[in-house]
Amino acid sequence: MATSSRTTTKWQSIMLPIKIKLAPGAVVPFKGTEHAAGYDLTALELPTYNSEAGYLEYRTGISLEIPPGYYGVLVPRSSISKYHLIFCNAPAIIDSDYRGELLVRFRKGVEHYDNVYQPGDKICQLIIRQNIPVDFIPVEQLTATTRGEGGFGSTGE
Repeated sequence: MATSSRTTTKWQSIMLPIKIKLAPGAVVPFKGTEHAAGYDLTALELPTYNSEAGYLEYRTGISLEIPPGYYGVLVPRSSISKYHLIFCNAPAIIDSDYRGELLVRFRKGVEHYDNVYQPGDKICQLIIRQNIPVDFIPVEQLTATTRGEGGFGSTGE
């Protein structure tokens, strides 16, 4: 049996320090598995229902200090389908200068609001991303491609 002469090395993880402020009972965001992309956020308490706007709002009890050059993204978990919930602002962007509590809003896909996440349930995921500065350069013409201006399913069959 031949063996490879290539050596394997472990990937080095860079830990980004993020200051976090927790309300009483709040849970520090955590990963479900070692290689998960997102950090689970949990419901601090039962949601409040805003009947005028038609959404459920959960408190997480978490406020963050995301360093400049980064931002947070709140995205729904796959368990959302068990509750017939619709994430109101998905993905939700958390700018590095925001210091308020992370609140999560859902609309119900059905009329009954009794089947909802309970306190301590994982309700969404937080992903931290790098914010890359962009220099938009106005031009008269863009480089041509095979696809061109085709959109909205134009590459499908």
